[in-house]
Amino acid sequence: MADIAIDLVVSAVANSLSKILIEEFALLGGGTVRRVEWIERELRSMQGLLEQVEQRGYGEHEQDYNEWEDKLKEIACDAEDVIETFVIKSVKRKRWGILHWLDKYKVGKELEQIRRRMRDISHTGMNLNTDTVTVSVEASSSSSTTTSLVAPAVEKFDHILSQTIFTSDEVIEMVELVKGEFLDLQNKIVYNLNSTSERENVWLEEVKEVCNYTESIVGNFIVVKERRSKMSKLKKVLYLSADYASENKFKKQMKYIRTRIGDAVHRSLTYGVVRQDHDMGQTTPRSTPVPDLALERLLIVQIPFIIYYAVLLFVISARVWPMSLLLLITFDVFKIAGEQGRTEKLKPMSSLKKRWKGVRNRKEKRKLLLRFLLYGLTYVVIIILSSFLPIQATFLLNLSSLIVEIIAWSVNLQRSLDKNMECTQRYLNLMRAFSSDANTESVVLNERQKVWIGQLRVVSQNGQSLIDTAYPKGYLSRIKFAKDINCLLKEILYISDRKTIYGIATNINQQELIVPLLEGPISSIQESEIIVDSSGATSAPAQVMETAASLYQPVTGLKEKIQSIRGEKELMDALFLDVQEMGGELDGRSRIWVEQMRGISFEVEFLINEYGDKLEHEPALKYFFKCRPRHVISKKIDVIKNKIEDASRRRKAYGLVEIQSRVVSSSSSTVQILRARMQPSLVANAKGSSVIVGFDDDVHVLMAQLLSDEKRRCITCINGIEGTGKTTLARLMFDHNTVVAHFQCRLWVSVPSNSNCTAQQLLEEIVKKAAIQIEGQDSSTDYVLATLARTKYLIVVDGIKETSQVYLDTLKEAIPDTSTGSRILVTTRNANVAQHAADATFVHQLQLLDDETSWVLFTRHLNVDIPSELIKVGREIVIKCGGLPLNILIMSRLPLPQWSSLLEGQLNQDHIKIWSDTLDAINKNLPSYLRRCLFYFVLFPAEFGIPVRRLVVLWVAEGLLHHAEEDQVPLELVAERYLTELIDRNMVQVAKRKRNGKVKTCRLPNALRQLWLTKANESKFIQHRTATHSNADPKKSIIRRVADHLHSDDIWHTHIHGDTTSPNSSSQLRTYYKDVLSFMSFDAQEGSKPGQQVGNFLKRCISRDCFLLLRVLDLERVYKPKLPKRIARLTRLRYLGLRWTYLESLPSSISNLLKLQTLDLKHTYIHTLPTSIWKMELRHLFLSETYRTRFPSQPRGNSLSDLQTLWGLFVDEKTPVKDGLDKLVDITKLGLACQSMSLNQEAMVAQLEAVADWITKLEHLQSLRLKSRDEEGKPWILNLKSFVNNVNLTDMYLLGSLNSSSVLLSQFPLSLVELTLSHSKLQDDPMKLLKDFPNLRTLRLLAESYVQTTIVCESQSFPQLHVLKLWMLEHLDEWKIEQGALSCLRQLEIRSCLNLKMLPDGLKHVDTLLELKLTNMPIRINADAHNIPPNCQVVKTSLQ
Repeated sequence: MADIAIDLVVSAVANSLSKILIEEFALLGGGTVRRVEWIERELRSMQGLLEQVEQRGYGEHEQDYNEWEDKLKEIACDAEDVIETFVIKSVKRKRWGILHWLDKYKVGKELEQIRRRMRDISHTGMNLNTDTVTVSVEASSSSSTTTSLVAPAVEKFDHILSQTIFTSDEVIEMVELVKGEFLDLQNKIVYNLNSTSERENVWLEEVKEVCNYTESIVGNFIVVKERRSKMSKLKKVLYLSADYASENKFKKQMKYIRTRIGDAVHRSLTYGVVRQDHDMGQTTPRSTPVPDLALERLLIVQIPFIIYYAVLLFVISARVWPMSLLLLITFDVFKIAGEQGRTEKLKPMSSLKKRWKGVRNRKEKRKLLLRFLLYGLTYVVIIILSSFLPIQATFLLNLSSLIVEIIAWSVNLQRSLDKNMECTQRYLNLMRAFSSDANTESVVLNERQKVWIGQLRVVSQNGQSLIDTAYPKGYLSRIKFAKDINCLLKEILYISDRKTIYGIATNINQQELIVPLLEGPISSIQESEIIVDSSGATSAPAQVMETAASLYQPVTGLKEKIQSIRGEKELMDALFLDVQEMGGELDGRSRIWVEQMRGISFEVEFLINEYGDKLEHEPALKYFFKCRPRHVISKKIDVIKNKIEDASRRRKAYGLVEIQSRVVSSSSSTVQILRARMQPSLVANAKGSSVIVGFDDDVHVLMAQLLSDEKRRCITCINGIEGTGKTTLARLMFDHNTVVAHFQCRLWVSVPSNSNCTAQQLLEEIVKKAAIQIEGQDSSTDYVLATLARTKYLIVVDGIKETSQVYLDTLKEAIPDTSTGSRILVTTRNANVAQHAADATFVHQLQLLDDETSWVLFTRHLNVDIPSELIKVGREIVIKCGGLPLNILIMSRLPLPQWSSLLEGQLNQDHIKIWSDTLDAINKNLPSYLRRCLFYFVLFPAEFGIPVRRLVVLWVAEGLLHHAEEDQVPLELVAERYLTELIDRNMVQVAKRKRNGKVKTCRLPNALRQLWLTKANESKFIQHRTATHSNADPKKSIIRRVADHLHSDDIWHTHIHGDTTSPNSSSQLRTYYKDVLSFMSFDAQEGSKPGQQVGNFLKRCISRDCFLLLRVLDLERVYKPKLPKRIARLTRLRYLGLRWTYLESLPSSISNLLKLQTLDLKHTYIHTLPTSIWKMELRHLFLSETYRTRFPSQPRGNSLSDLQTLWGLFVDEKTPVKDGLDKLVDITKLGLACQSMSLNQEAMVAQLEAVADWITKLEHLQSLRLKSRDEEGKPWILNLKSFVNNVNLTDMYLLGSLNSSSVLLSQFPLSLVELTLSHSKLQDDPMKLLKDFPNLRTLRLLAESYVQTTIVCESQSFPQLHVLKLWMLEHLDEWKIEQGALSCLRQLEIRSCLNLKMLPDGLKHVDTLLELKLTNMPIRINADAHNIPPNCQVVKTSLQ
């Protein structure tokens, strides 16, 4: 109790002194105020020491502590009495004049005595504390070491304070302040460390270095002072100036030490050495870089002088002097105010007024006023000198001030070099330790942590390369090096501050585990994409992450601001991802703050795009002279940064310390994505099949997971928006015969749509249903749950909402996992629910149905046959349903007469409620980089199937991808990953699939598209990027993308298709199209008119300096567009799409488009390419093999090193393959049409040899299409070599004879998924050679690919084959299928195999077959149905 009483007394006295300082500040006076402030601070420190002693205990010094506490209580009360007595005398008794000054002198003496007594008490307490700590930590050497770091330096400070010879108040105050900070450093940080991590060890080494430096500095100062104290009075007078200089030097050293302490405290908080539960970081100063020299601003502020000298030159009159003086005084105001107004939108006078009010003490106000008078006096002198000297001389004299400022800046920069390097090196050391701890500890980071740590690593790697460079010798080189170090320190400090702004936790060793679901392949995420086929086999794609350090290249000015704002944007996107993972767990305050940050994010995104469009790619000289755009963008960045700081301040003010993502309680828990290899839709699904339309692949993947051998309890979430069939699929799995036989107990419970159902009620429902199936007399809840836990059960929980994870938590607690192989199947609209499961968790995303599957579902549920005249209408209705099964089933119940009216808009009104949640998810939860990609779908016409190959390269060309610097994954793979995520989120519908199951075309669901465009005014993204209506004001909107859909309401419709001869039409082009990034035309009308209109529009726009920022020019299917010669001005063009244009030639100026990434000339008549194509940055080149497009010879020193796609290339004897094309080794897709154009067969054989050698070098090759023909166009020989290096090859099409020198069929790469052979003339049975290929899913044997009579499919052969096509095998007359072969076959097509008289008897064992298509086959086969599996539908066709 005594301890508590003393603590209360000290606290009360300190509070009382603080109150007196506030209320009686003017009365006390400067000297008394300083003494009272010191006493108040010292009491606070002693209070902290008391608290520390109470927590740790007295040890062996209890009696000494009691005596010390009594003295502390006595001195505290004495201080309070002295000050209150003085206040009472001065205020209540109204003693002023001489008596007042006499009282102030007396109280000063008394307070000085109290200060000395308090120093002694403080010294005694510190010694007692050190002794106690040493005794209490004898068992831990590390703790003893950490607590003894500060003690020697504090002893030196106490030695100074205990001496009476030092009378300088400033020195005493500085020593006391630094001593207090050292004590806080020990008590609040060092004392709590255990030296268990590399970060702590590195940081403690830094603290030790500071303490040793301080001890040395203070020790030297004490020696000097003691030597001076022994001098005679005369010597003291002689050394007075030296004594003053030594004190000034000591004060500067103390300031530097304070800065070192502040840096150490800041680093400890930033890099998670300690938790931020103290306020040291808010009071201690930190290192600050030297401000950049704004040379451009210095030149601009000389403009008033230039105006003044111009006036003197041309208007010589006495009236000029008042005007001149007024002009220069105004300039003086502008210059001083500009230092405050540079970062705020303030007028000069407002800025000066604000700066004057912001000055708190008279000393600073005097400095500001003196500076203003000094500037004014300088200008008056210049005006006077201009009367006697030539105007040119005074002009040069004025410009000299500019030179002086530059010299002063460079000297300041060079002086700070050593300190900046030391500070930077300390930051880099702790960064490396932090990264090392992050790599070694088993943690999963949230999105903000991943982004922030990634930024730290980049700066750390690049910064270390700068630090390690040799110290330059020349003066200018040293200045540049100092400037680089200064920029590096500024960048480090800025990145460190972002941790606080975005509430990023850095105590990695205490970080909770976070498992993001929907993010792509990042190394720190414990997620794998599990690919399950019908046989239950699984495979995981390899993901390779590489990081490369590059030399640090600092940027300044606007480029530095853009770099920093891009870093802010990355963290904002990560913040939104973390918030999305939290679902509905944010409170109201946090939601408001996140929405504010989201609004800022939109502004940042728009600003970055504006900079990229106007300045980023400009040449250096042109960039320099674009002063106005740079100034405007710089001001906008300053405003945005102020908004970010204000948002950060509000976050702290309202108690929003950190926003943590959801966590998983078990370190062994991971969330895995289940994904089936989707197959092309089968129209011939049999009626009455047990598999519901569209769910066959989903059934296979879920069945494989439910029936796996995993003994742990697994939770599987079926995820999708409303109407995707989650409940239907779950019911199908629940009632499946195999599932019924596998589980001993099956329970189905549903969560009501309202929120009244509690977790306990759900558990009671489970107990009630389980009690029926569990035999036993005891029906109590505990007994039922215990019995259920020991059985192999399947529990289906249908309809869990986003915020209903408490249901899963209750289930886990009530039914423990006993490793019986039990499963829990959950249906939900939000996959984040899965993150709360401690068991092994799997997520299966239900996708929207493609067009063909939607049509099958629609027609199967119709009660009547569709008349031929309504088939087209029916298909349009199905497309408008957007692939949503619920909508399709609703439409199938409507009578036929209402179909036509549905197409007029009523359909979307009925479905608007279903899609509104998806629209909310787009606006609130979708990351901005995914929202940019999703918006791109709006540029295409409604119901238009967008080819994926087109969409991917357009995203890359427009720069829409969020790609980390250290991520070496090709941009095209990133784009494909984005598309997959959008499809999984049910925001994009697959329109059509390829034969191998991959997505061929896709679109935005019709209802979602219309709903989104209807609410476009609420969508800032759309608002900032397009203004399509013809009545839009061009001054208030920026047109970024022009998509010509032939809609008369569009702004550009008149400019493209209207009267182009009108002068008003031409004059408006610059207003509308100067900022356009992409132009896409969908005018596929017949005739020459579309090509002429588009060509004229391009010509007029380019001639009026429009489209100069263009990145995309997509004219696919526009018939013969006339490309203008001035297309060479589009130097930023990345994509030029001319597919299906039948264009006959390219303008010669096309050679200047060196930034092209994609050139699509497929289905054109262009047969020659410019030599400059070797200089371009091409990634994808599509040519027209039909019209024999030739490749030019390679010029010396040029290479298409980034080329990934080369498709449709015509190869003859003259094509530069060897030592030319064979140097392109990074190709992933290769399509060649080889044909001899002469009778010299030896030359063509050599070319085929060169092609074969080239293919062996392509380690990244994924798709190969190779054709070989002779001079008459007939199939010729193919010479293939080893495929050992082609480990990624999945798709291969070969046309030509595989001669004996070629590689054997069995030696083809095992990675093949799709194989097509034509005219191969194989002698050996391909079914035997290819039977064991583990990944082969599609096999096509076309004309003359096999020339023998019999093929045999052996048992267990082709375990993954889904599609088999046999075409025009004229010699084939017998086909045998053994039982167990073709276990996954779904589609079989036999065409024109005229000698094949009977279907194989073993076909009846292929139960998975759903479609058998017979084309031009004998009648006997058509009539013979006894070998056809029961669920298979036969389609008979005849081709003429």
